[in-house]
Amino acid sequence: MKDVHMLNASTGYVVDKTGGGEYLKTEDGGLNYKRISGSFASAPNAIWMFNDSAGLINCDLRCYKTTNGLITDSGIETYILGSTAMRFVDRNVGFITASNGKLHKTINGGQTWRLLTTGTTDNLMGMNFLNDSVGFVCTNSGKILKTTNTGATWQILNTGYTYQFFDVLFTSNLVGIAVGGAGDIYRTVDGGTTWTAMRPITKNINKLFRINQTIIAACDGGIVLRSTDDGATWTSTIYGIKDLHSVHINQLGIGLMGGDGCVFKTTDFGATWEISKIGAPITYLNKVSFANDSIGMAVGYASQVSLFGATYKTKDGGKTWTGTFGGSFGVHLKPDGSGAITGSAGGFAKTSDFGQTFQSSLGANPNVGVRTIWVQNDSSYIVGGGNVLNNGIYRTTNTGRTWTYSAGGAIKDLYFPSDSVGYGVGLSGATMKTKDGGKTWANLPQITFNDLDRVYFLNDTVGYQLGSGCHKTVNGGKTWTSLPISAACAIHFYSRDSGYVLTTRGNLLKSTDGGNTWRNFLNWGGNETFNDAAFLKDRIVSVGISGDVHTTFLNCNYVATLFPTIMRSGKTLHANYATGNQWFRDSVAIVGATKNTFTPTVSGDYHVVHTNNSGCKTKPSSKISVVINSNKITAETPLKVYPNPTNAQITADIPTELGNETLHVFNTLGQIVFTQKVNNAAAVTLNVSPFATGFYLIRIGNKTAKIMKQ
Repeated sequence: MKDVHMLNASTGYVVDKTGGGEYLKTEDGGLNYKRISGSFASAPNAIWMFNDSAGLINCDLRCYKTTNGLITDSGIETYILGSTAMRFVDRNVGFITASNGKLHKTINGGQTWRLLTTGTTDNLMGMNFLNDSVGFVCTNSGKILKTTNTGATWQILNTGYTYQFFDVLFTSNLVGIAVGGAGDIYRTVDGGTTWTAMRPITKNINKLFRINQTIIAACDGGIVLRSTDDGATWTSTIYGIKDLHSVHINQLGIGLMGGDGCVFKTTDFGATWEISKIGAPITYLNKVSFANDSIGMAVGYASQVSLFGATYKTKDGGKTWTGTFGGSFGVHLKPDGSGAITGSAGGFAKTSDFGQTFQSSLGANPNVGVRTIWVQNDSSYIVGGGNVLNNGIYRTTNTGRTWTYSAGGAIKDLYFPSDSVGYGVGLSGATMKTKDGGKTWANLPQITFNDLDRVYFLNDTVGYQLGSGCHKTVNGGKTWTSLPISAACAIHFYSRDSGYVLTTRGNLLKSTDGGNTWRNFLNWGGNETFNDAAFLKDRIVSVGISGDVHTTFLNCNYVATLFPTIMRSGKTLHANYATGNQWFRDSVAIVGATKNTFTPTVSGDYHVVHTNNSGCKTKPSSKISVVINSNKITAETPLKVYPNPTNAQITADIPTELGNETLHVFNTLGQIVFTQKVNNAAAVTLNVSPFATGFYLIRIGNKTAKIMKQ
């Protein structure tokens, strides 16, 4: 993620690295994200929002402005090749750095830009302004450019460093730092006359951000550096293994940090971070399959809108994903842990342990571009694909040593409702069926010449096929009827009557009459393009063309476990959801108080409850006590934990009203590492010695506390 901007408590933006020119937006404080496609001529690399409505996105060739919160954007006539960073001194004056010493300036909020003379032909990288006059730019040859007149003229400060600086930050006219590759930090305390080198880590330091008296540095290898003494000393914390590229924290202390295929969030001015979004990095995700409600895999490949192929795995029902690069087209996991992935040129690899390890084919692969696979057992597999002469279906019963071939269409998807009966669909309306477990296949009557992408059967005879349209059969494919659905990518029925369809644009439709009629169940509201979905007990995990993974819950059970968060800024209270809020005073709903901010005028205890688009309600947030006559706003007493930090045991005092709740401990990836029922105990003691060193979050009911394991 190349740049991030957390506007307030609820709304934030993430500039993605996709070639299609897209960005992500959250409206619930980083719980969920939707993808928005801009009308960009090239990939975006920086974002700057002035307020809820007005802002700019900078691309390699052009800058774009919005006046409606990036719902729409319009191009600004400018040509800035190889742009790297964008910063604004105020609402009107801003700069864009680029290659070959080119620095562009605007004095009208980005409407027009002019080229400045910098005195160097180096590539310009990061940028920082102390005030409306004094600013600094770093270069790829270790120089620092300084202006004291808002860019009219520039002075070159020689640091003695001859490699690339990625970013620069000055905290005063005298004290500043510049950061580069291999953990290099150069610091000055005399305005740039002399510089002192240090290397607290050995990974690239990519971005600097200062909030209040704290400097945050986003680095490769999941490392976050933090300094509270103007960069003289640093502490290092590791959050996963992904490279981190951008960071932004607002005055509420809420911020985002973007990395390769991931976004982290902070609510304490960068002291700690937790995972906010993670998926496959810029991968055209094609198929997803789950062995059970927890363990699943998604596979994808490089395309015009994605940079990498990848095989990704989840152990927590799709919340977090880990994986490796390398393109795949198909995947199938079974409840016993057996499974397989497929690639081009007939390649496939098997797993017997839920995708933890893979073994390649033991023989010659079929000469076909494999697009889908169905696992029958640990040694028997069926694949479908096509390359003109060899279209059809291939089957092995000896782990790929030999294959049998059934000629047919270029097959894109397979589904077996039982051990003996199976179906395949593909290009130009090809439809095939087996009645003997895949030994032999027959072509069914062709009902469309459009491509068919997915096939699903509720039982041996009742099934559906998807492409540009949708067809249903109740007699095993002998005849089909057209259903009122278009552009669907996944379908599943939980019973004969009740089922769901996911469209490529993220609309989730529901039917309660066997597919004859459909109603809109949920729309993500973004511009994602989806390819496939896995249907679990209470949720649907969907995957898309830019590495997006979304989870849609089908009932209110999950939402009912969530707690909104509220923060204060001055006299105003802020909720982490942009919409769907209801504010309460002393447990009584306040009429008309439904926005994401609320300014109390009467003393009392205030909290908020969120209701999503499906009508599901969260639990109440923590309370904030307001005393108007003394102009006092205080937060409810947090969960008390001690000693903290610790390397052995920690005790959490349990409020009486939470005696029936369950205590959870989360790591920085948002994964639950410990759970214990309170059972009306006054306190719970935890042994944290087995935990890895780092920060953790303890939650019970609507109270939380952060702890550090030394």
